[in-house]
Amino acid sequence: MSSQPPSPYSNYQPPQRPKSVLSRLWDTWLFLWQNHRRVALVFAAIVIVFFGSIVVTATVQSVQQNQQQATFPATSVAATAIPQVQTTQPDTETPTPMPTVSFTQQVNQQATNDAVAAAQFAVSGSINSNYDSSAKSIVITEGLQQAFDNGAYVTAIKSDCFTIQQKVWQDTSLKLSSVEIHMTATATDQYGKQSTTLAGSCTLNASTESNFVWSNLDYASAWDNNAYDLTYLDPSLTK
Repeated sequence: MSSQPPSPYSNYQPPQRPKSVLSRLWDTWLFLWQNHRRVALVFAAIVIVFFGSIVVTATVQSVQQNQQQATFPATSVAATAIPQVQTTQPDTETPTPMPTVSFTQQVNQQATNDAVAAAQFAVSGSINSNYDSSAKSIVITEGLQQAFDNGAYVTAIKSDCFTIQQKVWQDTSLKLSSVEIHMTATATDQYGKQSTTLAGSCTLNASTESNFVWSNLDYASAWDNNAYDLTYLDPSLTK
């Protein structure tokens, strides 16, 4: 039998895969362990620290990426969830101006307040004042309460004339030349008809009042001794 020439592929060996880094490190460590154990321990520590740092770095990067992915949608939603609202300023109402009180009104109000405080026989709400700014005089009108007889009416007229005159003249805020007080009453005629009539009055001018010593006078002496400039009584009250 004749011999055949050797095949060109008879000595073929498949290529070996290159060893991985871990395999090479393992081989290196085994070699060092067998020959230089101290060096092997140092080598192992270096490898562990190296790969540990790689793992830590990868873990931190992964956590940061997850946080960014978790916060980005929330930020986007928050940004788009706020609607653009156009606010309008409320209409501001113009304040209503306070009414202007004239000097005449002020004097009338003050004199009325004084008369109300001093009067003893007035019907509630019946007192009013009328100031004449040109003459600086004032007329105060009072409605008298119902009395039992004429004598009670006369006493009420004299008493309230005195107390009101004193109160108004001693009010230093009122600069008056004359104070006239009218006392009105409800009269009933023989037919039963009622009407408001002037029952009495007293007038006191500034020049006369300057001579008054109010503490030495009373309602009877001031009226009966004609201390006022002018007095009036309805004649029917003296019958």
